[in-house]
Amino acid sequence: MNSGDVISQPNGTAIDPDLMTKAVKRMVKEVALPHSTPHGLRHQCATAGIEVGVEMGVISKNMGHARVTITEDIYAHVTSNVMEEAALKIERQLFGR
Repeated sequence: MNSGDVISQPNGTAIDPDLMTKAVKRMVKEVALPHSTPHGLRHQCATAGIEVGVEMGVISKNMGHARVTITEDIYAHVTSNVMEEAALKIERQLFGR
């Protein structure tokens, strides 16, 4: 049976559009993470990349974005940890500490 959907279940019926969200919700609960959604996990992934020093171009490419500015402007959030580390690096450069 062909339902006309791009992706369907083996019996031809439509796949629940919230399937991925429900799966992520279960996974997040199983591993005791704070509430998140698939979209929220994308933000977390980009931000974690910044925190560990991954270049923005690499983060952007891994996320499948056409332009780095999409990643920078929407997904990757500069945290206080990143700001503090940057300040310490500048301090070491200027004062050799």
